[in-house]
Amino acid sequence: MAYTSRYHVYIAISLDGYVARDNGDVDWLFTDQDYGYENFYRSVDTLIMGRHTYDQVLTIGAYPYEGKETYVLTTSRQGRDDYVTYVPDMASLSAKLGDKERQVWIVGGAQIIGRMLEEGWVDELRLFIHPILLGGGIPLFPQHHTMRTYHLLGTHSYSSGLVELHYSRS
Repeated sequence: MAYTSRYHVYIAISLDGYVARDNGDVDWLFTDQDYGYENFYRSVDTLIMGRHTYDQVLTIGAYPYEGKETYVLTTSRQGRDDYVTYVPDMASLSAKLGDKERQVWIVGGAQIIGRMLEEGWVDELRLFIHPILLGGGIPLFPQHHTMRTYHLLGTHSYSSGLVELHYSRS
C-alpha cells in the first residue's frame, strides 16, 4: 500500500510579503479571531520547524503543540528534548518521517519554508494576508527560487481586512 503525506504551509504574512520584522517580532499579527486555525490544527499530526522558530515558540509560554510529533531542522542540536526531535538535514528528516501517511504542517520560519518549497515538498499553501505594510523584515519567499505553479482552492475575507488565500500544488 502506498501512503501519501500532505505538506502544508499555514502562515500569516504582511501585504508586502513579510512573516516577521527583522528581529523576528510578530507583534503586528491579528489575534482577534480564530481565522480557521483550530480546524487546521486538528487536521495535522506532524509539525516541522526551524530552530529559530522553535526557540521563539518556547518564549511564548506553555508549549502550544503538545501531542503533535514535531521535528526541528537544525545542525546545532541533536537528539530529542521534551517536545521535539532534532534533525540536521532534509535526508534525515525524510528518513524520520518514513512512509507513514501524514498531514504535515511546515510551521516556519521562512528559511525552512523556502527550502521545502525549493525541494518540492509543499503541497498546500494557506496564506493569511494582514492588511499591513511592514516596509521590511523577513520575507516569506526567497528572492531566487524555482518556479512552481499552484491552483487556487479558495479565498476568504474577514471583517478585520485579513484575506486568506488557499492554494494546492498543480
